[in-house]
Amino acid sequence: MDYKATVEQLRRPGTRCQAAEALVKLGDRLALLDLMDAYETNYEGSALCLLDAMEALGGATAADALFDQATLPVEQLRRIVHLMELFPDDSHLARLRLALGSPEARVHAQARRSLSTQRQTPAWIDLMIDLLGAADPADRLQAVESLSRRPEDAVKAALRQRLAVETDAEVRALLERKLNLSRPNQV
Repeated sequence: MDYKATVEQLRRPGTRCQAAEALVKLGDRLALLDLMDAYETNYEGSALCLLDAMEALGGATAADALFDQATLPVEQLRRIVHLMELFPDDSHLARLRLALGSPEARVHAQARRSLSTQRQTPAWIDLMIDLLGAADPADRLQAVESLSRRPEDAVKAALRQRLAVETDAEVRALLERKLNLSRPNQV
């Protein structure tokens, strides 16, 4: 079966696992984009075989290499950023930070989701602290939500510092709640 026919089989719930295995045998990392397309499509049944195929094709490292290609259509870039969500790795952090700067709302939103699923390593914590100062309030909300689960004193200090300068009411309210500074409603 040729590549195109194999990809067509990914679109059929009854043959997608066999097609995923066939794509792994072909060994072409570009198949990751087609596997992501199938993964994101609402099929009945498990998507585990698709995840296994993506892992076999080196999903984490391939995502970085694919992201680094100079000219990617927006939807492919969004899928690659989604792949980074499925296969967390510190190597993705700088790329996800770049994706947050995308003018394309779908890429930006996916980057925010993908960042929230990365391993909470020191590099991730540093990036999330940096995002407390992001221009987009939704990015700051995500950073507050993610960091508020961290017990480190430096993280709590960064959240308090952000609260002192935060101008967005929603972000400010979340910071107060997470830092246990909320005041009960007075009647």
